[in-house]
Amino acid sequence: MLKRKPIIALLCIAIILISFSYPVQAEGLSTSIGVDMSKPVIGDELTIVISDNRALSIKNYDFLLTYDAALFQYVSGSANNLAPDKVLFGADKISDNQIQVTALLDPKSESSKLMSLKFKALNAGDGSFRASSINVSGEYPSPVSRTVTVTKPISKSSDNTLKSLTISPGTLSPAFSPDKLNYSVSVGADVSRLTVSASAADSKASVSGGGQVSLQSGQNTIKLVVTAENGEKKTYTIVATRAVISPTPKPTPTTGPTPTTGPTPTPEPSPTPEPSPTPEPTPTPPVTVDLPDGPYQITDVPEGTSIPAGFYRSLSEIDGQMVPSYKSLHGDLTLYYLYRQSSDDGFYYYDSQSERYQPYMVLSVPAQSFTVLSPGNEDIIPEGWTLSSMTIDGKTMPVWKKDGQEDPTTYLVYLMDSRGQQAFFQYDTASQLLIPYVAQEGIQPEPTPTETEADITPIPVVPNPEQPNPWQLATAVLGLACIILTSLLIVQAVRKNGRFNRRHYKNGHLPPPPPIKRI
Repeated sequence: MLKRKPIIALLCIAIILISFSYPVQAEGLSTSIGVDMSKPVIGDELTIVISDNRALSIKNYDFLLTYDAALFQYVSGSANNLAPDKVLFGADKISDNQIQVTALLDPKSESSKLMSLKFKALNAGDGSFRASSINVSGEYPSPVSRTVTVTKPISKSSDNTLKSLTISPGTLSPAFSPDKLNYSVSVGADVSRLTVSASAADSKASVSGGGQVSLQSGQNTIKLVVTAENGEKKTYTIVATRAVISPTPKPTPTTGPTPTTGPTPTPEPSPTPEPSPTPEPTPTPPVTVDLPDGPYQITDVPEGTSIPAGFYRSLSEIDGQMVPSYKSLHGDLTLYYLYRQSSDDGFYYYDSQSERYQPYMVLSVPAQSFTVLSPGNEDIIPEGWTLSSMTIDGKTMPVWKKDGQEDPTTYLVYLMDSRGQQAFFQYDTASQLLIPYVAQEGIQPEPTPTETEADITPIPVVPNPEQPNPWQLATAVLGLACIILTSLLIVQAVRKNGRFNRRHYKNGHLPPPPPIKRI
């Protein structure tokens, strides 16, 4: 029995270590939901911010956000307010009222903010937002909720009419009426100023224009703009005509008698020249660019076509003419819409290295999308890779394959992320994973079941605290077994000690008396 004690003790220690190895909810870390407006009005867009109670180096996070779909409509999600640089981010709407948020980060500093989500208020009432199944770099804060009250908009007056309109000197023609907008007045040449007085019919409306107005000789246009409480405007116009001062004529000098001459012949009338027709303006031809399959026109985006996410409309100069363009919010990339009534119509960008327009392509992986580009002159193609091509969604994109591989599954691609940063990535066509290319020789990151970057911990599977978990059940069973084994050891030791004492009492041996201390 003594030989079995170390084995049983080791078994108990192993059970205790296993029970403590399972992740539990963090006591020190908590999550909160902030809202940028306390009482939004129907139609407003509000932003909720998910934050932690303390700053930490965030490697990854994910959570499930549940909201009241009857009161709020999801618009977009963003992690741009994070202090660390994000590598992958996604906010996917998995049901009518639930959004699954996942992010993989490259922490360079500590931050307490996780992300922000935009919603539009649809109806009045009290609605709630709840974040659950939260995992922040291996810590599991408790679920958190926030209630937001949406109110109805306060009706505002649309009255933008005048109650009175007077001038001095002079009289308006026609007489003032709130529904008449155009008036006229004539004053003498000696009137250099006109006083215009106006008041709005609604006390909450405002009037701009009028007062002391200087007059020039001839016509003067005076405009009064009435703005209603709800912002609607109405313009009243007065055309004031100031008489022109005629110059005093000089006296005509007296001349002697005019000698009598013969009759002056009547001149023949000159033919009236016919008016020349006004030439029509020559339309400016659209800017065209040459592609391998022919010329394309640079036009605006057709109706029904959306501008790519992360780009805004602008104007750029090409061949001395301004054309519509679409510039990236973050990177140095400009798109143009090329048109020739063909299936290849769409967005293109100008590649300065090849001096050609290349089609705009997006390579999407779970949780993020990347823009496909060609490397610039300053970018060095890694050794051991040969230029090739790959077709995705009917479009051909440049890729590089490893030397010596005839039919590879991993290619090298040059991409730009949502922050505008450009770099080489390894693209695994089998698993559709993107891995940042490591330039050092002999160091190639291995693909994992989830998207990852060098030195980034993969996002662990997050347990749902609201559902039974088999690991928790197993931990409880092992802990109970440890308690039972410890109790058996104690009982066994007590029994053995009792048998030892009884055996000595039967043989006539008594235990020695306790030693007596002398004071």
